[in-house]
Amino acid sequence: MKDCVEPLVSVIVPIHNAGKYLYKCLDSLVNQTLRNIEIIAVLDCPTDGSDKVVEEFAANDPRIKIVRNKENLHIGNSRNEGLKVARGKYIGFSDHDDYSDPRMYEVLYRKAEEENLDLVCSPYISVCHEIVYNGGNDPQLPPEELMHAIFASTVGVLSENDKHGILSASGAVWRRLFRTEIIRKHKIKFVDTKCCTSEDCAFVIEYALWGQRAGVVNEPLYYHNLGINNTGATLSYHEANKIICYIEYIHTVLNKANEYKGEIAIRHTNMIAQYLWIAFLSSLHHKHLKQFFKSDIRRFSQSSIVVKSLQQSLSTYGSSKFKQRIKKMCVIALKRIIITQS
Repeated sequence: MKDCVEPLVSVIVPIHNAGKYLYKCLDSLVNQTLRNIEIIAVLDCPTDGSDKVVEEFAANDPRIKIVRNKENLHIGNSRNEGLKVARGKYIGFSDHDDYSDPRMYEVLYRKAEEENLDLVCSPYISVCHEIVYNGGNDPQLPPEELMHAIFASTVGVLSENDKHGILSASGAVWRRLFRTEIIRKHKIKFVDTKCCTSEDCAFVIEYALWGQRAGVVNEPLYYHNLGINNTGATLSYHEANKIICYIEYIHTVLNKANEYKGEIAIRHTNMIAQYLWIAFLSSLHHKHLKQFFKSDIRRFSQSSIVVKSLQQSLSTYGSSKFKQRIKKMCVIALKRIIITQS
């Protein structure tokens, strides 16, 4: 593909230490049936030779554009570096240890063009140590209703009977195709994952605020590796400061859009309680419970948004098991907050 020809799709791939999995990732992209694409490989200071692998692929395929970070930016800002140079009408993302069906971007692109969609989602397959699992599917809803469902479910779960709770991996960007024009117009970007968590969710929430029409394809086209350099499974990903940053960031986004009200406000409050629970489980798994109850809770107590939301939840929730579980987490958190403030 010559540089003078605008690509139809730009695929952004942040790359750190991907190891042997990078070959399969890049191979699946250069062999896409949609040939008019660009592959933006953002080298985030790898130390395992991943840069050499990318250079080898780029030497044989001019569609690969290499971006070299001067310092380790982590995945959020690495994706932002890719967004700066992307030229495609649509943008997709891939993790460096995942891979795609060779038809993925042709299927998503055709769907977007034929139905005038701002967002197209693909079901996905989870792969764990060569064992394959169905990652689930999204419901077939009218385009405007589906976009709202994606927005709402990514903010948080409403209840155990949440009609949008069936959405699979609501926040994941790697199984989706986004319209570049919307990203540019509204200056949507990823949060800095050095200080904030859940970068995919934050991006999808902001995008869904401005996008109008979403659609899904019927077959899984993306393969997501679990347990391989999985950032989401690490203790640092669920640090109190990063969770608080995300909570407050989403609160600000929703307020600016005049969306922090009614059902969405309840979803945000539920999300806070759930993130506290995730932080607790992560600390338990990594044997850092003392740190959680001594220092992490203190950090949560310093966020007025967290404290206010937890207090409101206690007077709002009813008797269902889901609400009682969240309420219990709120009570535990608030008790610890009172202790740390005394």
